[in-house]
Amino acid sequence: MPTPAWRHPAGLIRRLLEQPQRHDFFQAVHLIGRWLAAQGAGHTLDSALRFRNSISLAFPRNQIETLTVEGDRVYMTPAFIGFLGVKGVLPYCYTEAVAAQVHGDRNEAGRAFVDCFSQRSVLLFYRAWEKCRVEYRHSADGRDGFMALQLAIAGRTQNTDAAIAPQVAAHYAALIRQRTVPAALMAAILNDHFRVPVRVEPFTGYWETLRPKEQSRLGISNCTLGVDCMLGTTYRALRVRLWLGPLDRRDFDHFLKAAPGGRALRAMLALFNVPAQCFEVRLILRADQMRPIFLDGTAKLGQGTFLVAGPQCADNADTRYLIEPGDSIGL
Repeated sequence: MPTPAWRHPAGLIRRLLEQPQRHDFFQAVHLIGRWLAAQGAGHTLDSALRFRNSISLAFPRNQIETLTVEGDRVYMTPAFIGFLGVKGVLPYCYTEAVAAQVHGDRNEAGRAFVDCFSQRSVLLFYRAWEKCRVEYRHSADGRDGFMALQLAIAGRTQNTDAAIAPQVAAHYAALIRQRTVPAALMAAILNDHFRVPVRVEPFTGYWETLRPKEQSRLGISNCTLGVDCMLGTTYRALRVRLWLGPLDRRDFDHFLKAAPGGRALRAMLALFNVPAQCFEVRLILRADQMRPIFLDGTAKLGQGTFLVAGPQCADNADTRYLIEPGDSIGL
């Protein structure tokens, strides 16, 4: 059952209820819709907002004449649209007759009868305005209708299980889905999202080892000259190197491969249109954050453990790990 009375929240809604004449009609209805959705299930524009006809023949100074909350419903009187009033579609004699009932006989029956017909037309007028503006589109259950379009650009869905929120992918959708991904753009996005210094070093060479089935074997496989024949068991390849830091100890532990920051980094890299790219992540630990290793069960070999004899003067960038193409797919 609807609540008998609502608490008027501070801020925009309170100012709207106190001075509705200072607000635009469409913006006011949009704010009321957001407010009704926050009240709980069952409170929507269709069920809780009622539009009344104006019975004034004076020139309207504003788009909204009155706005009141009575019980579990909100009543708005728009001054520029309806059946009655100076801007109404019916002749003025109908407005004069209804106004005489309201002011003389204290009878709202005639006005309520006309409101039954204008309610749907005014609400559809707002829906038509809202439909052409994707930033105001919301589904019946209050979900953002624009979010699905942004996630589609980013190549994701709202139900995708990821280490990053859907809002993050939607925020960077227009940038990450470019045909080419410049190193400066990737560094700027990662820096903006994680709030740590990020530097991207493209075209970093390394030696890749061929799997046994990929190696050339005379008379067996991969022995066509100029096509797939290759001498040796390694070849020169390229990958992207990411430098994160200098970091303090907390951020350093956060961006280790198995840590939440490492999973979020893989998820962010998966958003870029580079599905076959290998990334090498280098974590730079500040010199004042380096501490000697202790055999107390908390030290992790190769993950922030150092054999040092005293205070260090230079930052350490020895900690690294790889993000293979298969690691970033599906995050």
